[in-house]
This record gives sequence, C-alpha cells and structure tokens, in this order.
Amino acid sequence: MGLDPLKGAVAQARRDLHAALMVPALYLYAGAVTPVAIRVLRSDGWRGRVDGEYAGMADSTIKLVFMDFRPRKGAIVSVTPGEAYRIEVVLPPDGEKAVVAAVKLPTSEAAPLPVPA
Repeated sequence: MGLDPLKGAVAQARRDLHAALMVPALYLYAGAVTPVAIRVLRSDGWRGRVDGEYAGMADSTIKLVFMDFRPRKGAIVSVTPGEAYRIEVVLPPDGEKAVVAAVKLPTSEAAPLPVPA
C-alpha cells in the first residue's frame, strides 16, 4: 500500500493546524496602492539554517508562515497596532506553504501602519 495515504493525512493535518493558528494581517510592499489582506502564522522559535546562517542564534528572527501566498523580501506584514514585521529572507516554497525569516519592527515604525479590521 505504501506511505502515500499517510503522507496525505499528515499534510492535511498540517494544513488544518496552520489554518487554525493563523491570524489576520496586512501585507504591504513597495508600489502597492492598497495593502493585501492575508492570514499568517507567527513563530518565535526558529531552528535550522536561513540563507546559509544559523538563525537560531538571532533573537530578533521571527518565522512567518503563509499558505497559498508568495511573499517578497522587504515587504511588511502588519498584524496588530504596533506589531509589524519586515521580511528579510524568503525560503523556497514548500508546496502551498511559504516560510520567511522576518524581524519585528520597532513600535514607533509599526504604530502608524494600517492593521486588519
């Protein structure tokens, strides 16, 4: 029978978990007239390598996960008043999932940004 049914079940469980944990956000990038409403999963814990560097050493590195969306380096993800992140590294997509390394903007920079309604 093989592992294909098991892989499919694990992939579906991962999608369901991500969907349940994702929060509304606005995606802002240079040249955009209006922000794009998205959902994102934020994680403080980063393990592994990012762009050839060990990211676990950088306290300021945040992992953001996007489903069915392809973010760009340099874009801003605004979550709540005073909470926003700048995308620093975009990892290769993994199917429908995209993972990025981001840094949290200082509150003074994040406060004036629009947030999801």
